[in-house]
Amino acid sequence: MNRCDTRIKRATMLRFAVAVVLLTVMIGTRASRAPPPPVTEASLHKTASSLEKFVDELPMLPKLYGYKKLNGKPIPASLAIGMYAKKWKFHRDLPTSTVFAYGTSAATATVPGPTIEAIHRIPTTVTWLNFLPDTHILPWDPTIPTAIPKHGGVPTVVHLHGGVHPPEYDGSAFAWFTANFREKGFPERTGPVIFERNPALLILNISS
Repeated sequence: MNRCDTRIKRATMLRFAVAVVLLTVMIGTRASRAPPPPVTEASLHKTASSLEKFVDELPMLPKLYGYKKLNGKPIPASLAIGMYAKKWKFHRDLPTSTVFAYGTSAATATVPGPTIEAIHRIPTTVTWLNFLPDTHILPWDPTIPTAIPKHGGVPTVVHLHGGVHPPEYDGSAFAWFTANFREKGFPERTGPVIFERNPALLILNISS
């Protein structure tokens, strides 16, 4: 075999090797773009049953005080609690998940949110702030009549159970607002309606 034939053979082998590498990369890229398998009840049960119990310490949720002290006596206080999108790890053997969490900052936001320690007959004022992104982390129907922001964003409202307060502070499904209060739901009183107030109306298709 002369030198020319050797060079041709080497060049052919090199082109073949490059083609194999490119084909492998293309197959790997397509595989990485393939949609994940569907989530079914069986797959959820399989994952849940495979998780080892009692391997994570119970989190100590932050405590916020709904009062201040002046000369040793409790006085009313105001709190500002925000809603943030962040990563949260629910179990040692599970990957992190994107969640909407409550807290006084993105760094301290938790799931569930902080507890508020209050004193009977000492008013606590809470300003809820929406720092959520423009899109929801779950599929939802933005055409639900209860909350249709004209300029995007995730509408939200905080609903309180068991509180002793006027109804306008109860967190009606129509009292929603988007980030930075850019858009707000109908803030005024209306006449009697034929359906019961339901705070889950905002994401009924997710919770059902």
